[in-house]
Amino acid sequence: MQLIIFLVEVIAVYAFLEYDSLSSKINKFKILTESNSSYFTDDYIEQTLNINSITDAQKVIQWNNSSLKNDVLSNFPNLQIMSQTIKENMIDNSDFKDRLIAHIEYLHGEYILENITMEEYKEKIETVDPALPAF
Repeated sequence: MQLIIFLVEVIAVYAFLEYDSLSSKINKFKILTESNSSYFTDDYIEQTLNINSITDAQKVIQWNNSSLKNDVLSNFPNLQIMSQTIKENMIDNSDFKDRLIAHIEYLHGEYILENITMEEYKEKIETVDPALPAF
């Protein structure tokens, strides 16, 4: 009987520790979401990425973490729809949006010329690096 009580206590302590760990992760996620919330506005259908008045490095970070990137990738490899999605759903007072579209067009050309594979093409859109051509 004492062994059963001991095992129940061990399970209860383990469950509490798992719950505490999970709630800590949820709180960190909420903080991350709140810190990025100033860059995003929800439309009824799509999300708009507002990257006015931040540095190019921050713009790349926001692009890489945005749902807009996921919307663009959902239309992969249709260059016209990907470019249109960026034009319509990104608010930018610099040339970052134009450079991003030029970068995707450059990658599309490389893919057409068979210099890169479809997987490399998609990977390079997923993780934009400012050192790449057209940036």
